[in-house]
Amino acid sequence: MVKKLARSIKKRLPWKSEKDSCYWQKSYAQEGEDLVLLRLIDDAVNREGFYVDVGAHHPSRFSNTRLFYDLGWRGISIDPRPGFAAQFLSVRPDDVAVEAAIAQTPGSLTYYMFDEPALNGFDETLSNDRDANTTYNIIDQRQVSVCRLDDILERHIDSRQAIDFVSIDVEGFDFEVIQSNDWDRFRPTFVLVEIYGEYFESVLQSDSAKLMMANDYQPCSRTRHTVFFKDTRVAACVKAA
Repeated sequence: MVKKLARSIKKRLPWKSEKDSCYWQKSYAQEGEDLVLLRLIDDAVNREGFYVDVGAHHPSRFSNTRLFYDLGWRGISIDPRPGFAAQFLSVRPDDVAVEAAIAQTPGSLTYYMFDEPALNGFDETLSNDRDANTTYNIIDQRQVSVCRLDDILERHIDSRQAIDFVSIDVEGFDFEVIQSNDWDRFRPTFVLVEIYGEYFESVLQSDSAKLMMANDYQPCSRTRHTVFFKDTRVAACVKAA
């Protein structure tokens, strides 16, 4: 069955020969975010960079960081799903995997778990809406401990470590994650944030976008549900030099 499906998919691929296949590039991300980052980070393939992935979900599936890991980059991947760290490190042993939830205030939160793990999260309204109005269902709820992002970074990286990008994808809880970082101490060049909204104006009016811009990050690119912010303080320093 699997082989039959693979043959069916191969017939639909846009190239007709191995020669044609040289025009495509592999992406692990759900919407090609990793390929957008490759264009934004000019020297990404020629050095060993560093990333932080909040809501990492899986070492490869829907991953904004796996492509960079394959290029020799390393970083910290964070997700509260039980068993996440062991699964992650079995595929990407050179990363740091942290099994934790991130929010502005430490404590505990209810974690809604779906039959599609990519939808797991802490937003009660969004989770209940998906459970009621989609084909996906909540299969478990449990209390999990919550940390701040800056506390985890303090624990796991050297203060001199430059962070090239942070990816935040936590199913409607992204604003809480943004609030939990000290953007003066831990300041990546790029930040990817999942923000729902069809039009640019509504996206930029979101709480997440406003907070990023208040911390001197400006939107520089977008996929369907992900907005890319760039640190304008770096640009200002380069211009001044």
